[in-house]
Amino acid sequence: GQSPKKPVATDHNQVLSTICSFFDISLKDLTGPKRQKELVLPRHIAMYILSEELRLTVEKIGQVLGGRDHTTVMHGRDKMKQLINKDREVQRMLIGVRQKIMSYDFSTKDYHLSTIYPLFLNNLSTRKFTKS
Repeated sequence: GQSPKKPVATDHNQVLSTICSFFDISLKDLTGPKRQKELVLPRHIAMYILSEELRLTVEKIGQVLGGRDHTTVMHGRDKMKQLINKDREVQRMLIGVRQKIMSYDFSTKDYHLSTIYPLFLNNLSTRKFTKS
């Protein structure tokens, strides 16, 4: 028979770390109390993916996102559902995040070189080398 559609991700840490690297924010910021615009959207995307793809309960999602209330999670998830239908940019971000999650390599719990290598090169060019 046909196998069911492969879930995008299997564990919430993978989703959160992918979202952090995609938006270039820290896990502390994603799960923390700050409510800046640049943190709210990644957080809502996390809520949406954890709910829709991983089928976590809103209570569980609240826990992994820094102890947020389940009603906060419901609000974020539902807001994303609306945005996905209206906002092209949000659609693109969601696709990008999903693709990045799917390129996560389970054998090493790390990203495939193709995903991380450009970032690595980018870091090399911007990092100042100091003599220790």
